[in-house]
Amino acid sequence: MAERGKKPGAAMIVFSVCSILQKCMPFILMPLLTRMLSVEDYGIYSAYSAWLTILASVCTLNLHLGVFNNGMHRFAEDRERYAAAMVWVTILLLMLFSALALPLRKRLSGWFSLPGEYVPWMFVQILFQQFFNLWVAKERYIYGFRRLLALVGLYCAAGTAFPAAALYLWRADAAGVIISAVLVQVLFGTVCAAELLIRGRCSANGTYIRYAVGFNLALMPHYLSGVILGQVDRTMINAMCGAASAAVYSVAHTFALALNFAVSSVNAAIVPWTYEAMAKKRMKELNRITAILAGSFAVLLCIFVLVMPEIMKLFVTREYYDAVRLVPPIAVSSYFIFLYNLFANVEFYFEAKYFISVSSVLAAVLNVALNYVFITRYGYAAAAYTTGVCYALYALFHFINVRRLGKKHLPGEALYPMKILAAAAGILSAGALGILPVYDSVIVRYVLLAVISAAVFVKRKELIKEVRYVFTEEKGQA
Repeated sequence: MAERGKKPGAAMIVFSVCSILQKCMPFILMPLLTRMLSVEDYGIYSAYSAWLTILASVCTLNLHLGVFNNGMHRFAEDRERYAAAMVWVTILLLMLFSALALPLRKRLSGWFSLPGEYVPWMFVQILFQQFFNLWVAKERYIYGFRRLLALVGLYCAAGTAFPAAALYLWRADAAGVIISAVLVQVLFGTVCAAELLIRGRCSANGTYIRYAVGFNLALMPHYLSGVILGQVDRTMINAMCGAASAAVYSVAHTFALALNFAVSSVNAAIVPWTYEAMAKKRMKELNRITAILAGSFAVLLCIFVLVMPEIMKLFVTREYYDAVRLVPPIAVSSYFIFLYNLFANVEFYFEAKYFISVSSVLAAVLNVALNYVFITRYGYAAAAYTTGVCYALYALFHFINVRRLGKKHLPGEALYPMKILAAAAGILSAGALGILPVYDSVIVRYVLLAVISAAVFVKRKELIKEVRYVFTEEKGQA
């Protein structure tokens, strides 16, 4: 296993590749789905995906996220049995929620604005998807790079091939595409669960189960709020404006939040190192790497927004072109998600569970309220702006909590380069709004792109030096 004292450069590469492979599946499938499904069927598919994410967060307690890493650290001498216990918890939770939900299938289908037969498929997919997630979380923690790349690669190939086959060979509708995705989850989830149970000697250790469930029950409002922030706009548009509007918005949402691939993979890589930096009070190193990552991500986001209209038109048909102008405001949300992840790492380190949940719930409630008011008044496009505002508040609430934790646990230490992070957030937000009046102009966008490229070229030596610092393994080098 890799040294925890090393910088996360190599880990970021491997985790990024795995994350990109997984997250690329919607992009690979999007041209097929938007061309071979009707707009209404694609709206149903996107609504199903949104509700699947929401229910998965509730039904699994997100045991593959923070608490899994904490448990692998706390029970370092018995990691295999801890992982096996998480499989048993998942099975018990899904049995419980299925028993509660299936008798109410007709009512749930009305709430979800989906046909009733979709509800059982959701629970099957959630169960086996979580087995896969637990396996991936374990391999990431122990730095099982080769196994992780191999299985994730096979998973992504199957996850793309099965729905594509359903579309081309059987001319499937939304239901056929969803069933093919469920089959992929069952296949890979079964293999992952079997390995975790065999290696853990089928253990169902009560201590591990109580620890994980107790830890994450306190965090459920936080996790559910995060899912609501990411998914509720599409579900509300589907209910208030119809499946066709939900489909158009979903295209913009999928493209605009693609940068979350980088956010999630980088954060997964830097969490262990962040914990060590705070434990040893190496704030200068932590702050320097954070500033480098923030600057790099801001530049990447700008380039992404400027070239997105041309890229989007390669993937979708004319019916979805209205989604293009929604990209800039939604894309800025990715930067606020990046900030939230930085702040959440500190909150998890100090186990400030209840403050985390309060901050997240406030942002989620505001998102639902703003969506209701502005979608009713201005239509589905308003959700792009309410999403950006609420993610900004999401980051702000967690920032306030981190300031409190820093003063309490790290007095006299500068925790994160806050001025740099805030300045980048302000510039990106202003830029997203400022670009909209001229977003249809190819010339303006590519002139701006040339300016950014020239600035990067002029500062290339300094930038290369900073990047090398991130990828230098031993601390104190570079």
